[in-house]
Amino acid sequence: MIDPSSSLSKSQDTSAPPHRKRNSYIWLILLILPAIVFASVWIFNDISVNKPLQKVLASDPRNAAIKAHVRYQGWTNPRVIVFDIESVSPKASRLDVLRTFLQYAQAMKAERFRTVILACRGSNKFQMEGRYFNELGVNYETENPMYTIRTLPINVTAMDGSHPFDEYEGGILAVLSKELEQFADFSDRWYGRDLALAPEER
Repeated sequence: MIDPSSSLSKSQDTSAPPHRKRNSYIWLILLILPAIVFASVWIFNDISVNKPLQKVLASDPRNAAIKAHVRYQGWTNPRVIVFDIESVSPKASRLDVLRTFLQYAQAMKAERFRTVILACRGSNKFQMEGRYFNELGVNYETENPMYTIRTLPINVTAMDGSHPFDEYEGGILAVLSKELEQFADFSDRWYGRDLALAPEER
């Protein structure tokens, strides 16, 4: 005859000790927590700065040839954003890329950033002051596009803080020619060379 108390005792002996269960819960939390943090940071970036760009790209058929995204610097610095170009179709021109950027500046004109970084496929190329970025957005609908083309390069700096582009003086036609060449050089150094676009595709 089996002693019930003996059977109960054996059953209790095979159950996991409370501290072992507690350790399992701790390890589970440690495994899940990083995923939750990463997802939260990604969602924060997407809603705050990337969704407005995707709306810009979708709202204008001319922007369909451009793929880009925006994120905070290091994903966590809300004072600095990175405008990162992923691809540009051969059908797009330099002006298409510029227009997309200016439309995004307009969409974000209510925001205040310290710095805006221009990148291509994850590689930072240039930076501009947030104040200038804001001005581009505020003035987008009223500013002469040619003026923006001529003056944008002199308002960016290299990532080391140096000024790679010059402000020209002299005759109007000569200066205009130099400024247009400089805008082309700026565009090529920002994304054209990395995307291996032929000159006629830029």
